[in-house]
Amino acid sequence: MHLKFITNIRKKNILQEKIEKLFKAKEDIDFDIWIKFLRDNAESTFATIIDTKKSIYSAVDKASKIPIFFCLKSYQVSTNLNDLLKSENHQEIEESQAVLTFFSGYTLGKKTIYKNIQILQPGQCLIVDKVNKKFKIENYFDVSKIKKLTLDNDILHNNFKDVLFDTFKKIKDLQRPIYVPLSAGKDSRLIVSMLRELNVKNVNIFSYGKNRNFEVQTAKNISEKLNFNWKYFPLNKKIQKKSILSSDFKEFSKKYESAFSIPFRQDFAVIHQNRNFFHRDGLIINGNTGDFITGGHMPVLHEDENELNENKLINYIISKHYTLWNFFSDQEYKKIFLLVKNEIKDINLSSDLNSFDIYQIFEFYNRQAKFVINGQRIYDFFELEWDLPFWSDSFIKFWFGVPTKHKSKQNFYIDFLNKENFGGVWKDFKDCKQQNSFDIRFLQSILRFFNFLLHGGNEEKWLRTKRRLIEPLIDHYGHYFNYPYFKICFSQNYPRNAIAWHTHEYLKEKKNIN
Repeated sequence: MHLKFITNIRKKNILQEKIEKLFKAKEDIDFDIWIKFLRDNAESTFATIIDTKKSIYSAVDKASKIPIFFCLKSYQVSTNLNDLLKSENHQEIEESQAVLTFFSGYTLGKKTIYKNIQILQPGQCLIVDKVNKKFKIENYFDVSKIKKLTLDNDILHNNFKDVLFDTFKKIKDLQRPIYVPLSAGKDSRLIVSMLRELNVKNVNIFSYGKNRNFEVQTAKNISEKLNFNWKYFPLNKKIQKKSILSSDFKEFSKKYESAFSIPFRQDFAVIHQNRNFFHRDGLIINGNTGDFITGGHMPVLHEDENELNENKLINYIISKHYTLWNFFSDQEYKKIFLLVKNEIKDINLSSDLNSFDIYQIFEFYNRQAKFVINGQRIYDFFELEWDLPFWSDSFIKFWFGVPTKHKSKQNFYIDFLNKENFGGVWKDFKDCKQQNSFDIRFLQSILRFFNFLLHGGNEEKWLRTKRRLIEPLIDHYGHYFNYPYFKICFSQNYPRNAIAWHTHEYLKEKKNIN
């Protein structure tokens, strides 16, 4: 028996010890026993593969924070995609997934862009019968089965407070130097205010971006209020270019190729250029993805939870997730519509979920568990340990159980934060506002005037103009370093943001698009 167990923190893991004990007692076990074992014991962050004489057993955690890949042809299972791509037979591109990736940055469901390679989704486990060449996948945990909490606001408030304190006490108990990338948003702010609330020692906060942008200034003010060490790292086109065009980034992209998402770039240049800042025993904690799990990405709920019919839901998903490039052929649109429709049918097999729940689970399985969590691979590459408190088991179970009405517009979450006012950085705390230069403000005024003149002030037309002509100029992080401004301005395909260009590059390397 050979056991591979990967986690986010280098220490002997209780789950790992239990798995070793289980397979020492009997090397090959029934799949039902494996599922029950995981339901009873699986927690925290992990990916595991157990290779025995007759079978391969594997599983990922409840948010698949560390991916597992398997090949439909060779029945191989690995935590490293490159192991499966050694055979040319496994490198055939699946066109439909490439199209989805082009418009979103990630694939759909269990698929990768490779026809014969798939992944385990959150809360799934796999068994491969090596003798009979068969495999079986089951959910040992399924967010769609979490029952909605029927509690009044005060009890719900106290329950979330308990979840929050339990989660951060575990972090405190690690007694490690902690590093937090802090922005002006709610999620990273909640992390640092909870660390102050629990009086956690050796907390190091850092922020990055262009000098004098509102995110950096607000983060500085929060850090001063909480009396934490704060470090600012400049980030611009020149710094991004130096890191993203480096041999290190090429190595990172190859080593952590996932084929279910484009590489997540956001923190790479900062850590690449400032590695000495991070202690080798440190723990990086970021706010991914508190805004999503608390309801910030949901369609707006007006009155009735059933007000969003299937077609409206699918169109909302397409408009939110498949618009990196603003063009569809009729054939592409119909293909994407049908693929999304089939995915939400798989999510709602029991047919008792409302459209808002379906949307939450759709984004969880796709954008969050793929593109967003894929950002943790940057820390892995630089051999830095990390944690995602907002994807802890208790957070997932609590927030997927919160009724839709409390998550709409993050009503409950925002009310909770203002009432608790941890560290004094919530209620009545003044955030800095974005202050663009005179040149940018003047250009905006001219473009606004022409938008009114030509399109009657149409907001959708203005948004397109702003994204194309203004945002590349005010980008706080230098993401557009490799894209000439005139190229963006005159692009007929209307790229939504820098990620659209990153996706184009990624697929071009796969020789799938021109």
